[in-house]
Amino acid sequence: MPATTAPAPNMLPRVLLIDDEADMLVLLKAILSGDYAVDATTSAGEALGWLQGRDYDAVLTDLKMAELGGLEVLDAVKRRDEKLPVVVVTAFATVESAVAAMQRGAFDYLTKPFRKDAILVVVRRAVEWRRLHRQLRHMRDELSERYRHIVGQSPAIREAERLIGQVCSVNVPVLICGPRGSGKEAVARAIHHLGPRREGPYVPLLCAGPSSGRNLAQIQNELMLRLFGRGENQPGALEAATGGTLFIDEVACLPPSAQARLAEAARQSQGRPVPESFRLLVGTNSGQGALQARGQIEPGLAELLGLFHIMLPPLAERGEDIPLLAQHFVQKYAQRYRKPVEELSELALRWLISHEWPGNVAELENVVQRGVIMARAKVIEESDLIPADYVAQGLPYAARDIFSLPLPEAEERLMASFHREYLRKALARARGDVAAAAAAAGLSKADLSRLLKEYEIEGGEG
Repeated sequence: MPATTAPAPNMLPRVLLIDDEADMLVLLKAILSGDYAVDATTSAGEALGWLQGRDYDAVLTDLKMAELGGLEVLDAVKRRDEKLPVVVVTAFATVESAVAAMQRGAFDYLTKPFRKDAILVVVRRAVEWRRLHRQLRHMRDELSERYRHIVGQSPAIREAERLIGQVCSVNVPVLICGPRGSGKEAVARAIHHLGPRREGPYVPLLCAGPSSGRNLAQIQNELMLRLFGRGENQPGALEAATGGTLFIDEVACLPPSAQARLAEAARQSQGRPVPESFRLLVGTNSGQGALQARGQIEPGLAELLGLFHIMLPPLAERGEDIPLLAQHFVQKYAQRYRKPVEELSELALRWLISHEWPGNVAELENVVQRGVIMARAKVIEESDLIPADYVAQGLPYAARDIFSLPLPEAEERLMASFHREYLRKALARARGDVAAAAAAAGLSKADLSRLLKEYEIEGGEG
């Protein structure tokens, strides 16, 4: 009769333990109980039966068991639920078994004896990964008009969504404040598409300060022409937005005369029917008060923009939005480039979450876009996101301070980085000769080849 801890209802994340050694189950359950609801059995067959009728957050299975091996359990779990994380545990660790487990979809691989904190870190990561996938799936299932342009679940984004819902149907100017790349145009597009002007044009005008070789007068003159046009035959953005929405980012770059003219046009527009008017939305990298204090906005326009404003914080202050944003960009660019890419790997998503994103949402979008382009399968790996030369140097895509991470996770990151760089340099010293690089590293050619594949290092010969 197998040793069994029968399933029971519980609100805690649920973990399934499978090991044909009853003493090991007792130890694992003692470690995990309290934080998780644990079902444990020495029978792999019984465990697979439980999987048919219960929703688990993670599975831990021994690799070598008499009834059914851990890899067979892994295959069975993946056939039922591809996104259910499976951790393989074994006392007979080999490179071959580790590679086989990971290639067949294992979430992680642990060797006995193990430290208590190592088990807790791996299970926590697995459960969090499961939670994120459920969240992303829920988001995809309930994708609606409001999520076409603004994505997130943080309090700041929830508040922005609330304000967008309040103001979208009212023709008043809106000031959208936030650092560069924080998603101001996404908010502007949401206001446009949710309001009565959704069938009309959406016209964005990005203003910018002086750049190399161009002075402020040249920039301002060009912006005047782009906004107001050159006459009847060459209308500007203001006229093009009739019946729709005009979004101007960094309006302070316009000369005061243009700002005053824009404010007057916006005031006149407010009393006209939709087909004969436009709606004004303005973005700025600073808060309205700071701009007024520096005198960067003409008083008439500043007064008009003082009625309603929406604030967007930097992405670093709303890290909980990163998984949703990343998945949104995966879908966007997979569709654009017609690639069968569906999601990010666990390591790739962990890296995205750990990065500080000085370029905000715009930088995140660029990185995920690169990942979609580079991906060779349905899943984007960490190496698809980060150019190899940045990985080698550790810059500029460095994660947050590694010393703030739990010790096992910090060790894992450091060792993975060390292994990748060691193998790359060993291969470079051997001029791409795998056999020579293996001999120098004290490995067999087969083992080195497997490691090169595992770390996705190319360029080896023979």
